[in-house]
Order: sequence, then structure tokens, then C-alpha cells
Amino acid sequence: MGIASDNHNNKISKKNTLVYATNGTEVDVSTTTKPYGTTGEAIISEALVLDSGVNRKYSAVTIDKVGENTVIGHATGVFNRSSGYTSSGVPPKNPSRIVFDSQVDMVSQKGIAYLADDSGSIKAKATRAGGYQSIIAYADGTNAVGSINPKQIEIDGDIAATDYLVLDSTKYGPGIGSLLQYTYQNVGAYAKNGGKIYITGTGAATDVQESATANTATTGKLNKSLIYGMGAYASGSNGSIGSYVEMKNVSVVSGKDGALYATNKGKITYEGKILNQNNKTLSGSGDITLPTGTDATFTGTRKGQTTSLVTDNDHENVSPFYVYRINDNDNASITFSGSTATATKIDMYDGILLTGNVYNNGNKKAGDSTNSEWDYANSAWAGTVDKGHVYDIAKYKNMDHVTANILKDGVTVGIINQADKEINWNTQQNWGTGTGAASGNFLSGIGEYAGGLNINNSDKYNFDVSLINSKLKSNKRYRS
Repeated sequence: MGIASDNHNNKISKKNTLVYATNGTEVDVSTTTKPYGTTGEAIISEALVLDSGVNRKYSAVTIDKVGENTVIGHATGVFNRSSGYTSSGVPPKNPSRIVFDSQVDMVSQKGIAYLADDSGSIKAKATRAGGYQSIIAYADGTNAVGSINPKQIEIDGDIAATDYLVLDSTKYGPGIGSLLQYTYQNVGAYAKNGGKIYITGTGAATDVQESATANTATTGKLNKSLIYGMGAYASGSNGSIGSYVEMKNVSVVSGKDGALYATNKGKITYEGKILNQNNKTLSGSGDITLPTGTDATFTGTRKGQTTSLVTDNDHENVSPFYVYRINDNDNASITFSGSTATATKIDMYDGILLTGNVYNNGNKKAGDSTNSEWDYANSAWAGTVDKGHVYDIAKYKNMDHVTANILKDGVTVGIINQADKEINWNTQQNWGTGTGAASGNFLSGIGEYAGGLNINNSDKYNFDVSLINSKLKSNKRYRS
């Protein structure tokens, strides 16, 4: 086991695993250690600071005194009862499993909190990662046996990975400049080759600072979920079983690769909040302060990657959610769960909102839509006679469970291609509140085209949108 240790010799402990289960081993992990005092939360952590005594507070550690490439829990392999035993029939194969019964605080640089592969599985509670380029849950379904737990990694509690040891206001300062380039690259859930991850937070954060989501001052308890980087990534399959991530009540401040990405038969089901905004800042203090907007979901001030160029924008072409199908047999998709009342909210300051229904005809590129597809689907279409098949093959399902807020000039809404209903241009022009129904204003018409998406632009920002192969009806009278 390697730990983060303030041992004053500046040597970094690398590639350590705290709990390792293999060959069908089952391990339960818990602690009575309460770093923040007797009334605080019991927390499992590799954090260790030696000052006037042993200090295991997540908030007390500094980035120069932590390990690298640490894994908190790694479950792998099976116990095959047929080896050395006589049995009638085919004996079951018992996969390895780890259960964490206490909150976990990981402070490693480039660490992985939970790694499950070769049929291993992990169940955990609230988890946070303090270092940069962290992964909360990594599941690989390669060679999975039939007796593998259907939830290869399950986290029932909040998660946070916000580059805390670099970007928190109490850590930001001399010595972290060279590390800024590695921030906003964390991943909440990474599923590959048929791996399956389920994360259910207690609440999606609306303040962009981790310090506002965790009571690090008194109890150390994580109270909200917040990721800086990518919330969920799903790619590849194990035979007919595609990778899958289900994530609920988790907020994502997207990195340069977006918040949700599914490809090569991978599927994501998501419900939460997404901030799609440039992470570069001209501010000498590194501050990115969110303006107070009528439609805004997120508030607060976060630290960004400093730049001297006004044009330096890492989100100019970033979409908050994206499905890339590698061929015509790829059924990768993103589904927005919940309901209209609990809609996923996306705050758009930069980037591209809609990327679907791009065909390119004879110049078709990998990842483009095919002529038999309609990329956006309304939840009401599922199982219906006339549109059930459209729902089944759509890239983006339950778009009526999404509300997008335009919060700055220059956002690209996207290409509106072959809208089947006329889109109205009335006295509200491109602003107002969308309903997701074509009978409403311009925003409503775009939303209806995109599967019932609700778009808000109450503060009248200018945005880019292209209508092709569609009808625009103007109800606005102009004076000469």
C-alpha cells in the first residue's frame, strides 16, 4: 500500500493499490477513523499529513505531497470451483468483489478510485478525488463471466473530482502553474468492452466550487456531486453486451472533450446538470465568475486555466453530449432519464448544442448519421407504432427531458436539417422560453425538431443556427 505522506523528502509514491481482491476474493472495507473529529464523517483515505500529529484531512493535503497513479480498490478475476474439485455439472465461477462501507477520499494525482476488470465488481458510497486527471469508476467488461455482478461498479452516494488540490481557492497559488494544463480532465465513469457502471448521487451541485458541495470545514462529508471534465464515457462491447453507464444527480463542468461521450455500442443514461463553458481565463487570479443570468443553473466562481490570448477558447467546438457511431451497425446512444420536471439542465456559454442529423450524403464520414436514422427522440415515442422504431435507433433519446440555457453571445445551436414542421419566427425572434412544440416561438420549433428539447434565451443573446431542408414561417411584420 502506498500513501500520500508529508515526509519532507519530496519523493512521490507511485502505482500503489490500497485494496486488491482477486481469485474470487470478497472484501468488505470500512473505517471508524473520523479525520474531522468525533462528530465528523468516517472516511477511508490514503491522505496523510504529518504536522503536530497524524492528520488525514482531505483538505489538509497539498499536491506536492501526494502519490501518483494510486488505485483505491481493484477487483479482478474469479475463483473457478472446477479447479481441483469433482462436481456434477458445470460449477459456478465466483467473481472477486469489494464493498466499501464508508466514504472514500482519494488524493492521488492521476488516480483511479475504483477499478473493476476480469469479472470483478465494486460497490461503494460517496467518493471524491482531489488530484488532477482522476477517474472515479473504471469498469472493463473483457472476458466477463455469466456470474459477474450486473452492476460491475455501483456507487450509491455523491462523487466529486474537481482538481481540488490544484484549483481550490485554498490551494491555488505558487507552484501549481505547470499543473493547470492537466485540469478539467477528470472522468466520473469510464466503461469499456461491456463494462457497466451505476452512480446515483444525492444531489447535483449548482455551485461550481467543490468547497460548496463538501463540508470540509467541520465534518468532511460530501454533500453534492460535481465533476470537472467528463461525466461519463462508454465504449466497446463484450460480444453482444455493450458498455453502459447510468449516472443520476451528478453535475459536470465539461472539459475539452465534453461531458458525455458514447461510441462503439456504448450507452449512457444520464440525469443531472452540465456547464459548457470555456475553461481558459485572462484573469490574473485565475477566476472564472459566472454572471447572474435569468436562466442560469450554475452559480459561483471557479479557477480556470490562465491564458494571455483573448481568442483562446477550449470550448469553441465542444458539445456537452456526443455520440460517435463507428459504422452503420453501431447503436451507441445517450438517454436522458427523469422527466420534464426533473430535466437535465445544460448551461451553454460556449460550444455547439446540437450535432445530430448531419448526413453529408456521398461524402459520409465515420460518425455521421445514416439516411435511415433520426438522431433525436422524444420519450413519448418509445414503444409507439408510428415512431417506436425511430426512438429505438436514435442517438439521443428523451430529449424532452433536457433544458438548454443560452447564456452568452456566440453559442452555436447547430444545424437544423429536415425539420418536419414549420418553425415560427415571431416577434420574440430568437429569444424567450422554448416549449419544445413547433406551434410556439423560434426556440420551440428548434426544440420540437430536436425531440422536444426545451431551449431558453430570456436575456436575448445572439447565437448561430443553420436551417437546411426546412421551412421557416415569419409572423413578424417589418416596416420599410
